[in-house]
Amino acid sequence: MGLTRRRALLAVTAALALLGTTACGPDDEVDEPVSVDETTTTEGDAVTGIGGSQHLAFMRSADAGFELVVEDLVDGGEQVVRTSDVPFAQVDVDADGVVAWAQEAGGETYEVGIATRADEDPVLVDAPDVACPRWRDDGSLLVVLRGEPDRLAIADPATGAREELAIDLQGSVCAAPAGLDHAVFPRPLGGETYGPEGGEIVRVALDDGEEDVVGHIPAECWANDVSVSPDGTRLAAGVLCEDGAGTEPSGLYVGSMDDDLTPLVAESEVAAPASVRYQYWAPSWSADGTTIAYHRYDPAGPRGATQIWTVSANGGDPAPHGPIGQVGPALSTG
Repeated sequence: MGLTRRRALLAVTAALALLGTTACGPDDEVDEPVSVDETTTTEGDAVTGIGGSQHLAFMRSADAGFELVVEDLVDGGEQVVRTSDVPFAQVDVDADGVVAWAQEAGGETYEVGIATRADEDPVLVDAPDVACPRWRDDGSLLVVLRGEPDRLAIADPATGAREELAIDLQGSVCAAPAGLDHAVFPRPLGGETYGPEGGEIVRVALDDGEEDVVGHIPAECWANDVSVSPDGTRLAAGVLCEDGAGTEPSGLYVGSMDDDLTPLVAESEVAAPASVRYQYWAPSWSADGTTIAYHRYDPAGPRGATQIWTVSANGGDPAPHGPIGQVGPALSTG
């Protein structure tokens, strides 16, 4: 798959997954969702949600089209922030429950919007083709200006103004903040998405573009979304490996900075028929770094089933969170 085509496909992967998850048939097997009570932690008398995160944003299909939802992980309630007949592509949420999302705006261009409630007009980032919003620690947004090449920019969520950075993503689709001074993104080696050399995770300085390699992807595999733990010491990535071409499984991979990424949840460890191939997307760290949320797409499942899962960042059994049909999870930083 060429890099240009890969950019286009990855930018809408979450949206395409949503298109096939409107409902399950009566004979479809569905994993039992985990209730909020089972996934919350308590500090003294205060319930702090999943790993200190009080909000979970995600996308889902609905009778009238598509919904962008924020779930309150403390009281279990949810708010539909946006509805649209056009699928959402990416989403992120901050500690106050403010949501930023990317959505197709017409043709092959995308726009990024920011809002807290369904009854308010969103702030739009001032760019003709922009995607992949990610909240930064100072309350600004890291976004990707799509083009040839794709570049990074910092956006003001209050006004939509953006400052373009002279940083080329080199074929990657999205980048994630790594503190205020850096960002990380996956890069295939040898110019091949599923190349024999694998790939690497690049950390780039936002002021001068200086790069260093902080993670490695196995041969015949590539990474989609990458995220950095709140303390800046670990990486998580959804990794998809070519069938039969390598020795590593697809799955949710983690690793320390400057080390190889290894499977935390591997395809071979999921209780499913051998013919089922899962895909792992949108890893998001909890506020205290103890939990990772992600969505798993099963092409062999009911209507292309997608579902949000959580797993301890130190390993253990993953658990589904919510019903089939939800994708693109983002845990808040508090």
